[in-house]
Parts: sequence; C-alpha cells; structure tokens
Amino acid sequence: MSKIMGKRGLAIKLPALFLLVALVPLVLISIAYLSETDQPSELPTPMETNLSAEDISGEVSAGFWIAPYGGGNLSSEMVLTLRALAEPARTLRIAVGGDDAVSVGYVGTSNGILIFWPDITETIQQISSLDHRDRPWYLEAERAGETIWTEPYLETDTNTPAITCATPIYRGGVLAGVAGMDVSLDEINRDMTLHPDLYTFLSDENGVVVMRPVNLPEQFLWDELLVPGSLLESDNSQLVQIVDKMVHGQTGSSMIHLNKGECRIAYAPLPTVGWSLGIVSGDAELAAARAAQYDEHFHRIETQNDIVALSATESLRDLVERMEETPVDEDMQEKEADNHMAIVIIAAFLVSALLAGAAGLWTGRDIATSLDSIIEALDRVGEGDLDAEVEVKSSDEIGDLGEAFNQMAAGLRVSQTEKVFEHHAESKGLAEEIQYILAPERTPLVEGYEVAVFSSGDIGGHFYDVFDIADDRSGVVMAEVSGEGVPAALLAFLSKNLIRATFRRYGDPAKALRESNLEICENAKSGMLVTCFCGILDPDSNLMEYANAGHIPPFVVSSQGFVDTLTGGGIALGALDQVDLEMEGWMIDPGDVLVIYNDGIIEVANESGENFGTERLIDQVRENRDRTAPEILETVERAIRVHAGYQTKDRLLKGNMSLLIVKRCEEV
Repeated sequence: MSKIMGKRGLAIKLPALFLLVALVPLVLISIAYLSETDQPSELPTPMETNLSAEDISGEVSAGFWIAPYGGGNLSSEMVLTLRALAEPARTLRIAVGGDDAVSVGYVGTSNGILIFWPDITETIQQISSLDHRDRPWYLEAERAGETIWTEPYLETDTNTPAITCATPIYRGGVLAGVAGMDVSLDEINRDMTLHPDLYTFLSDENGVVVMRPVNLPEQFLWDELLVPGSLLESDNSQLVQIVDKMVHGQTGSSMIHLNKGECRIAYAPLPTVGWSLGIVSGDAELAAARAAQYDEHFHRIETQNDIVALSATESLRDLVERMEETPVDEDMQEKEADNHMAIVIIAAFLVSALLAGAAGLWTGRDIATSLDSIIEALDRVGEGDLDAEVEVKSSDEIGDLGEAFNQMAAGLRVSQTEKVFEHHAESKGLAEEIQYILAPERTPLVEGYEVAVFSSGDIGGHFYDVFDIADDRSGVVMAEVSGEGVPAALLAFLSKNLIRATFRRYGDPAKALRESNLEICENAKSGMLVTCFCGILDPDSNLMEYANAGHIPPFVVSSQGFVDTLTGGGIALGALDQVDLEMEGWMIDPGDVLVIYNDGIIEVANESGENFGTERLIDQVRENRDRTAPEILETVERAIRVHAGYQTKDRLLKGNMSLLIVKRCEEV
C-alpha cells in the first residue's frame, strides 16, 4: 500500500510540489535583489576613461588636483567622485570666503582627489608632485578619527604663523577623505603684541609654548619662559605646578618666583584646540576673557570645517550606488544589458513553467482560480508592487503555497521599509547635527542690556545669532529658511556665516544682507528662501540700526507699556539677484523690551487648532515688562506650553521656534 498513490493524491501533491520548486528561485532572486540594495557593495573596479581633469573642470566650482601630478586620464571612480564634490565645493567657497582668518580650505579624498578654495592650482603646479594623503594633516586626522588641530607652523608664502584644522570623512566606517582649513594666527599674534606691558603666551597639551609675542620688551625678566621644550621639565617647581594646571584646563592665577624677580601668572584654557593661555602680570579675569575670545575664533572655524565635512559626507554617501548605476563605457552597458536580459529570461521561464504545470496537471475550477491569483500576485511583485497578496481559500497544499507567498511579500515589504527608514534616519541625524552646530555656544554680554534667547522645535533651517562687532557694538540676527531637513539646515549654516562675515566687514545691516543675497541666490536650492532680520546695537548711543528681508517685524514694549513695531524691509533673500533694502533705526530707551521672533512662536496651536498668535505674545511681554529679560522669556515659554497643552519641560514643543529678548536696563 505504501508504494501505491491514488489519483486524487497524485493530482494534488505533484503540481503543488512543482509550484513550490518554481517559487523558490523567484524568492531567492527577489531576496538577492533587496539584499544588494540594502547592503553597501564594494567599489567596482575603476576603469580608465577618456576624460581628463580639464574636461570636467567646469563641473566643480573650485580648484582641484589629482594626486600626485595633477592630471592625466581619470578613472570612472574619480570622475564620479569629482562630480559628487560639486556641492561640497560650493559649501567650501562660502565657508572660506566668509572668514578672513582662513587662507585656504580643502577636501582631500582617499582616491587621490583634492578640491580647494581659493584656487591655488598655479602654486601647487610649482610643487609638481603633491599627494595630500601623505600630508601630516591628513594622516593625523585619519589616525585620530576625529577633528584635530595641527601644531602651529609658518606659512611659506607669507612667513606668518598658521595652524590647520582637519576633520575625517567616513563612508560606511571607512575613511573616504579629510576636510581641512589652513588658519592664519596673525590676528591673534598681533593682539598678543598690542600690550607690551603684558607677556602673553599659549602652551599646548604638553606644556610647550606654541605662540608668544614676536618682539619682546627690552627689559624682559622672565627668561625661564623662553626655554625650548616643555615647561613641565623646568627646574622651577613653582612654574611646573602652574603649567600642570594649565595642561589640565584650569583657570586661575598664581604668584611665582623667577630668577629675575617675582611675578603673577594668570591662565585660562582654550578647549577647542586643547591649549592654554598664560599672561604674566595679568589677572584671572583678563586671562579668562582673552582665552574665551581666542577660543571662539578657533571654535568658529572648527564649526565651518565640520559643516564642509558633513556636506562631503552627504555627497559621497551614495557614491558606490552611483558607480554601479552609471555606465562608464559601451562594454559595461552591454554587460548590464546582458544581465537584465538574463533576469527577464529566467522570470519568463519560471512564469511559463508555472502556467504549463498548472494547465497540464490541474483542471479543477477552484484550483485554477487559486493558481491565477498566485501568478497575478507574482507578476505584481515583479513590477515592484510589494503590497500584492493571495487570497487563501483552501487548507490543502495550494492553500499552504498561498500562505508562503503572503509571508514572502510581507518580508519584502519589511525589508524595503527598513531601508527607507534607515535612509531617513541618516538624513535626519545629519540635519540634527547641523542644527546643533548652528546654535551659538554663548550669548555675549552687551553693556547696559540683558539678553535672553529661546530656540526649540523640529529640524529645520531657523537660526539666531548674537555676536560682537567693532567699537563694542553687537550684531543681532534672526532668520529662517523655507523647507526642512538637510538642505534647509545646510543653507541656514551657509547663510549664518555669510551674514556674520559681511556684517562684521561692512558694519551695515542692509549692505550685509544685500551682499549675502548674491551668494544665497547662487547656492540655494530652487525655491528655497531666507527671511532675515539683521540689526546692530550701539550701547553708547542706544541706537538699534536694522534691515529686514521678509522676516516678521520685531516689536518694542516701552517701560510704560506702549507697543511699537519695527517697520520697513524688503523681500526674502534668494528670491532675486538684487534686493532693495535700506537701513532703518530705532532708539531704545531705559526699560524698553525688544522682542525678535519667528513665525514658529505665534503658530503654536492648541487642541482646537487656535494659534498662540502675536497678541498673546505682546500681552505676555507687556504684563511682565518690569521683570528681567530671562524672566520675561521664561514667562512667554510657559504661556506657550500651557497654550499647547504641554505642562512640563520634558516634552519638546513642535515647530521651529526662536525668540530673542533684549531689554535695556533702567538707569540708576
């Protein structure tokens, strides 16, 4: 009996077995395809093209060099890498062009491409053989795996002190290149020399003096500070104790006996570069102020370099996929066509086999309907529709086959969803990092004024900036970029640095915005705009001069409770090449409260969909105008949370919100 099979059993089991055998290779092909798209593939073997560096020079808006000799035919990998660096090149131009301290910025990739700005190709050609991958800044950044600052050196063309900031760029955990900036120390060097009665020096993490005034006073009494090497190895135990505190990032001052007399040394850290500042005959407060000033200088440049590195990381991230998708010659195209044809033939064979098996071995109406349903679902999956399902009507082998198909389709949907989510999470993380870098580390003190800032919400391109300008004046900026995600956050960073640099250069808010608009128009994605309020506050005259490019007008609440709006302005930046902006002015009297905000503040909605609104904001400020700026800010934030139904600070408010309160102190 065991060797005999009934006709009914044979009629059911044979076709079901045939279908299962045919389905297995199709499932394997689908899984292999999705696995190939989910997992990073290795770089295909680069093939030499007929393109040279000159042929694609117009595609990169910066100078570039192909290590080690600068030219020759490029491999397919190099062509795609250069084209991928077009966007980082624009970012590099803006970052370097807006900072006078940076002499040159560059991105060097692991496959031998170096882009730079300003274009110093002629200088490099004189060197002839140059491979950036052998340079100390590249090797040190690769070794450290994080942003590094090199030891100071003398620039060959100007013979002035300089230092390099370098940030590694990774793709899939593998080094893809390094972004760097050569930073002039001439400004700091001049500042250290301005005070001949004070001896200022900078020491590194090993206690070695890396910078000191060029010209020492004739009656210099502190020869022990000029000894080469680390001051930690000095014979003076008191000096060693002070330098040890400096190395460990402490702030303070101590009396010390030197060979030619007694003096006081004040010291404070520069965390960004890992140095410490020492001032002979100074006090701790002066040292801390100077150190903070120098450290802000380094931190600003490190931030700019990090953004360039982030831009390069984003552009190079999908380089492998582009290389696999982009044919570089006819042979590769033919191979890809053959591969696609082979897949089509296999799929056609499988479908034909399924149809033939079904027609030849199965005749029942219900069974045929089930087979048609499975074949139709297979066709839909082949066309990319992963929502295809089979309606299971029986519990026999065909029913099991339908269940197996539905499980396969569900698995493919999960895999595809995870891929999309991972890409979104990566982009979101990049935008969050840029947004974090956008926030100033500190708000400078403005004599006679209180300044308080609140900024929160989703990832986007909103930002504010308060910074010192010459003659004890302060710049105040608030802006917002249309759009969200990485493009908006990146444009916000570029705009912030442009506006700050032009503001400091011209000292005129309207001119700063007009000049910044030219670069924003050139570099903004299509349709992206930047609204911006830009003001300059003079604490001596108490005059606020400002220009407004499409931003919500700020308002002032007087000590008597009157409300005035800072009118005037023009269209948003990035809309037109030329914007018509004029500078306006407003006198700030004792007790006046200036409120600068974006639309995210007034658009916070409650459960009924009612916005917080401008009137509520004005009422909150007016009712609390006698309080300090931080207290007014806290009151407004609390009112917004109550309106939105968020009673505690552990829940982040939704929306892109920025609120800046500047209050002039009452005269005593």
